[in-house]
Amino acid sequence: MIKGDYRDLLKMTRENECPEHGYCLNLVWNAQENSYAIRCGGGHFPDTLTRQLSLTQLYKTGEPLPSYIEENIKRRENKKAMVNPRQQGKPELSLIPHIDLGTGELMVPDLIESLVRYASKYGLD
Repeated sequence: MIKGDYRDLLKMTRENECPEHGYCLNLVWNAQENSYAIRCGGGHFPDTLTRQLSLTQLYKTGEPLPSYIEENIKRRENKKAMVNPRQQGKPELSLIPHIDLGTGELMVPDLIESLVRYASKYGLD
């Protein structure tokens, strides 16, 4: 049985479900324990909880969703990418020279990535 503070348990009931039945959870007063407790829609008091994934999280895990929901998620991700182009992904490192042009030394991938981050931060090409 999971018991505790009202606000914490209320948040847990909104974000989780019963792992045994998959039912929604309810917050109830347990007179025997003299505290609030989480109860399953099936009528028992679970000891563990399973997190409910949002539609976006389900889409990213590959769960089948209605086409209109998938289109909305894709549209929102494209809109975010247009607003913040830095989060579009890593640049292709094979296009960047792996040799320091000044000294002729071979550069390690970590150094190349840090140079790319520096260039993108200050708007350099």
